[in-house]
Amino acid sequence: MQKRGLIGILVLIIILVVALLIGSYFIFKNKLVKIDIFKDKEKEASNISDEIIVDIGSEGSCSSSSDCIPASCCHATSCTNKEKAPICDKILCTQQCVPGTLDCGQASCECIDNKCEVVINSNEEI
Repeated sequence: MQKRGLIGILVLIIILVVALLIGSYFIFKNKLVKIDIFKDKEKEASNISDEIIVDIGSEGSCSSSSDCIPASCCHATSCTNKEKAPICDKILCTQQCVPGTLDCGQASCECIDNKCEVVINSNEEI
């Protein structure tokens, strides 16, 4: 009678160990997949060039960089001539540094070939 009890306990222990091993395998495998995905995204991000120049057309005509300002009040992605700028006196913006915008000094408006253009430095620390 005691042998059956010991055999039952031993079988139960073996089942638990196997279940733990299988569960650990799937958890570990899932973490590896997440790590691989993260590494792929890092590789994609490292392939981005240092500067992106955005042409906004004739509305941004200029003679010097001081003629150019952001074309929108919040999280601007383009530039325009200061004469065509929006009125932002009563506009409240979030304090986020949105990637790919002029926020937090990540980009600037410059006059390039008599057009107001955005020059984004993707390597700048925020």
